[in-house]
Amino acid sequence: MADQRPEFPESLAHPIEIGKGVRVVRLSFADLSTAEAIENLVSDLYWHADDLYYLFFKHGEGIAPALLRRLESYGITSETTQFYFFRHPHPIDEIDFVRVLPGEAQLEWQQKAAAGQMHGRITFGLAPWRKKKLDLAYAAEATASAIANHEPTIELKPNFSGIGINLHSALRRFKAWWGEQQRSNDRVE
Repeated sequence: MADQRPEFPESLAHPIEIGKGVRVVRLSFADLSTAEAIENLVSDLYWHADDLYYLFFKHGEGIAPALLRRLESYGITSETTQFYFFRHPHPIDEIDFVRVLPGEAQLEWQQKAAAGQMHGRITFGLAPWRKKKLDLAYAAEATASAIANHEPTIELKPNFSGIGINLHSALRRFKAWWGEQQRSNDRVE
């Protein structure tokens, strides 16, 4: 019995809890350098509200006030600010940080990390006014789409000869049909 190797997963203890985790998105200043990137972040914060979005910065330098004002103008808020993050000694990318609180560096790699430059991180959220604005915009878009999809192409209304053709609806339906034909042709090739 002593020379038997443990088998996986029977050798592991049973889990205490199994649940769905949240996605963590780590951002750098370069990720927020354009208006398009900030708009994409707003969209992500709206559609993936349970995910965590972090921006890391060097302790002592902080985040440029101009960037903070720009983010606030788009409706991005700073929910929390945390410190004692250090670059991982063996990073997988440029935003690979590990949190080592004072007096908790027990392992060699933690001590090595804690000897470097301390960083902080901000957790982003979406301002209530921006959420409401996006709610209204998406509701209006869905309503307009539903109305357009149910608009008749041939109408029986008073006009020149009693029967008319709604050219806007006919053109929209033709474009949709043509686009579907092109996509099906692309799939076949």
